[in-house]
Amino acid sequence: MAEELSTREKLIIAGMDDIRFHGVQGFSLRRAAAACGVSCAAPYKHFADKYELFMAMIDYVGDQWASRLKEMSFKGMRPDEAIADSACEYLRFLNDNPHFHAMLLLNEALTEDANRARITNLSVPVKRAFVCYARDRGLTRQALRERVFTVRSLVLGAALIMSSDWLGVEPRLSTLRASVLKALE
Repeated sequence: MAEELSTREKLIIAGMDDIRFHGVQGFSLRRAAAACGVSCAAPYKHFADKYELFMAMIDYVGDQWASRLKEMSFKGMRPDEAIADSACEYLRFLNDNPHFHAMLLLNEALTEDANRARITNLSVPVKRAFVCYARDRGLTRQALRERVFTVRSLVLGAALIMSSDWLGVEPRLSTLRASVLKALE
């Protein structure tokens, strides 16, 4: 039997759906509350304001992604292969959770440097793969930053395109994987 979601979690998910359909600027706390079947005052029992709800959304997606990565094994893989495989898994993750696409939009809406870093921070296993990759290649810190930027651009661009692609994610993953590996050459 599936576990019932808490009101807080329902608000987080409803908030992501609201952003997905109305954009960050059009986000409505009232609409998110209504989608959960709670009063317009209920969100304030869980979040101080809209911004705190945005941060909770980011943390929620981060926790879900970390859990998903724990299921993957990078043992015995070259670092570039681990990076490419995690890129493909991230697209599957977004495909399995379409409301998480809203978090891709939040990055531009939140301008405080500390929180921008929180949003764009790589997960620990992926960060480790990039560190090992840089060490194996003898890359400078700047060269590594450029490779991370390129890979993130490929992944986020693919995520945005695939969210409306009628062919779905799986047929496109081999192309993404090859592109990530090429970018890391």
